[in-house]
Amino acid sequence: MAVVSQSRIQRFLQAGETAATTTEQGRAYEGLIRYVFETVPGLSVTAQDQLDVFHAQEIDVMLWNEKHAKGLYFLIALLFHVFTIMYAGGL
Repeated sequence: MAVVSQSRIQRFLQAGETAATTTEQGRAYEGLIRYVFETVPGLSVTAQDQLDVFHAQEIDVMLWNEKHAKGLYFLIALLFHVFTIMYAGGL
C-alpha cells in the first residue's frame, strides 16, 4: 500500500481552497493528484499541462503505468486525462 502524508495532502487542499485564481487552484489540485499517484508503485507522470492531439483539451496530468505487482497492474499502461478542472463552471 502506498504511503501518503496527510499533512501534505491537507496543504495541497488548503492551497486550492484559498487560491486567488482558478489557475492557482488548478495548480494546487494538480499537485495533489501528481503527489498521490506518484506514491503508487509503477506509476509515473509523463506529461503535465499539455494539449491533446486535436488541441481541443488540456491534459492536466498524464500517467504511465508500468503495471507493478504492488501497484495498479490491472489497469492499462497509459492513464490519461486523469484530472481536469472545469475552469468556466467551477469544480
